[in-house]
Amino acid sequence: MKQYVPARDFLLVNQNEAEEKSSSGLYVPGEQQKKPSEGVVVTVGPECKELKPGDHIRYNKGAGVPIEEDKSLVLIREDDYLYKIVSDEDSSPE
Repeated sequence: MKQYVPARDFLLVNQNEAEEKSSSGLYVPGEQQKKPSEGVVVTVGPECKELKPGDHIRYNKGAGVPIEEDKSLVLIREDDYLYKIVSDEDSSPE
């Protein structure tokens, strides 16, 4: 398996799967599905300051460059991330 090492302030993100159903419950054909805009950070470039591998994030729609060999991975700039998604377990005090 290949490893990808982002440069500068880039992030390698494993995209969430596209929704197969619409909000009304109808199945959406593959080519009509919306491009996902959230996922989990796999690795970060040396200039990334806010994110680390394992962070679940939402990023700008249309941002990033898909990795040809692995369509689930996308390379985005740290500036294109909008916010982290934190689960209740992650935010509870210890």
